[in-house]
Amino acid sequence: MKKIKNWKVLIFVLGMTTVLGGCGLKPSNRRYAKALEAYEAKEYETAADLFQEAIEKNPDKTEFYLDYGFTLIQLEEFEHAKEQFQRVISEKEIDMVQGNNKKAYRGLGIVEYCNGQYELALEQFEKALSIKQEEKLNTDLLLYQSSALELLGRLEEALAIYEELLKEGIETAGLYRTRGNLYRKQGEYEKSLEDYEKAISMSSKDFSTYLGKFAALKELEREGEANEVLKRAEELPVNSDADLFDLAQVHFYQGNRTSAKIEFEQVLEKGFVQAKYFLGELALEEGDFKTAKTLLEEYISSGRPGTATMYNQLLVCCLQLRDLDAAGEYLEKAKILSDASIRQELARNEVAYLEYMGNFEEALDKMERYLVIYPDDDQAKNDIVFLKTRVKESDDTSN
Repeated sequence: MKKIKNWKVLIFVLGMTTVLGGCGLKPSNRRYAKALEAYEAKEYETAADLFQEAIEKNPDKTEFYLDYGFTLIQLEEFEHAKEQFQRVISEKEIDMVQGNNKKAYRGLGIVEYCNGQYELALEQFEKALSIKQEEKLNTDLLLYQSSALELLGRLEEALAIYEELLKEGIETAGLYRTRGNLYRKQGEYEKSLEDYEKAISMSSKDFSTYLGKFAALKELEREGEANEVLKRAEELPVNSDADLFDLAQVHFYQGNRTSAKIEFEQVLEKGFVQAKYFLGELALEEGDFKTAKTLLEEYISSGRPGTATMYNQLLVCCLQLRDLDAAGEYLEKAKILSDASIRQELARNEVAYLEYMGNFEEALDKMERYLVIYPDDDQAKNDIVFLKTRVKESDDTSN
């Protein structure tokens, strides 16, 4: 069994219980207390064994199943975790029972979220939010909900949740950073920069906020400011493997590919599957499309959420390798996750895909629309001449 490394959102994780202690407790409660201690120490396998023992000694304790389920999530035993949460749910209209139902639906939602089943996750989170008891869990549930919406490409709905939370006075650096990311994906770069600045003012040692601000400045072509942001990020303390992973990203964007590659390989050995994405990017830059495709697909198959940029890069690899079936699939996935930062590049790649498929009329139509939006692309002007020639040749042949 393995532990989740740097999973995207697990905010409260257990969201649970009062730690028990004392020698006079029942055997089941002693096991439970030790299980909680093991969980807090991140000894998840030990915690799981102890929760199981507690359940065997007292199968009527709802909290045992809940906390065992959340421990199993940490071990990525999702189906087994789901079984624990399902055992909890009851139709009894009692406050305590309904409160436990809310925790159980939350657990089921997190299981589906971790499995990449975001629509199913949303259903479970909605069920949890519909229960009035345990209101303290609502913020956490809304954060999961907004993250699932973002991963489904439903950015407006995700943004609305963050804006509502902030209006209610729930202000954290993480909320501003994430709303900034959503604004950036929508192409609202100035708004995103405002949020990144607020996040930095509240927590100045978060690599991910600087990386988001860098991306927004790059899109605005404010290169000097973007590079300064990376310099500030490079000076942040590195206290963990997660920090090293973020520093590797800083070096990657600074163009220090040698350091970045070494650091990504180091954190990959520590379980940071996310490093495969950047190692895939490096392979792509080197023209090693087969290795890049393998690394990017391994990243996705690990259960981590794909992004529009990632699917676009896979599209490039597949076009170069003439794997047109896969190219079509990745094109559609990239388009669903509409991201303003790659909109132009993706449009060009879609034309290339249509050319490879021999669909010159549609490629020409797409290119004409492209030039209306991006009239300064001189290469596209040359390409459209070629496409018109191919369409004419096809018409002459058919006649």
